[in-house]
Amino acid sequence: ILPTSCLALGYWQVGRRRWKLDLLDRIDENVHKAPVPLPSGARASLDLPEYAAITVRGQFDHSREAVIGPRSLIEDMLPVGMSQSGNKVMGPVLTQKQHRAHTQPSNPAGYFVVTPFQLADRPGESILVNRGWVHLDLRDPATRTPGQVKGIVEISGYVRYPEAPPPYGSFPKLLECSDKEKQLPQLQYYGRQVNDMARDMDTLPLFIDATYDSSTTGGPIGGQTRVNLRNEHMSYIITW
Repeated sequence: ILPTSCLALGYWQVGRRRWKLDLLDRIDENVHKAPVPLPSGARASLDLPEYAAITVRGQFDHSREAVIGPRSLIEDMLPVGMSQSGNKVMGPVLTQKQHRAHTQPSNPAGYFVVTPFQLADRPGESILVNRGWVHLDLRDPATRTPGQVKGIVEISGYVRYPEAPPPYGSFPKLLECSDKEKQLPQLQYYGRQVNDMARDMDTLPLFIDATYDSSTTGGPIGGQTRVNLRNEHMSYIITW
């Protein structure tokens, strides 16, 4: 019985490996496709393939920012050779505090800044945009005013699906901001809790990671997307 069971499990893992390789190929294809406008019928991340590249046009509602973290800067999709001292957030309009924060040792702790984005072609509807990474010292929007882009803009990004929060962080934490007249307290999440964020910030449950090219001087560092799928089926095949 045991040899037969091992053979069956090994054969099953062969099928799983083919499925995972096909999935990785599709994701790689999505990531490298030219972005297309957000389909009119899409009302949630799950309506689209994960990592699909899309463009959206509208404006940010910075008064309702949220953050995910603490997180480290993801460099996977940043320009080759770019360092923290040479990216778009290091423009001449930055304050000394911003400059110090972004020139600290590599891979410091920070947050992903998630902002409701009001769609220009869908009045009254907003999506969630991960604008990118900021250092812990720049969590408060008042410390990065030049990067709070205003007016109608067009940005590109990758569709992301919800991820389960860690067991210690199922509920968001309220973080006070210095400009209480213009800024609501930030909600701090510990994972990409798309449905919770959409409910709390009154948006569609549609979440995108903005690309690096969508970064603005003085604002978060875009391009915070990591494709990270484990593929250990070959070792399982050998084991069985």
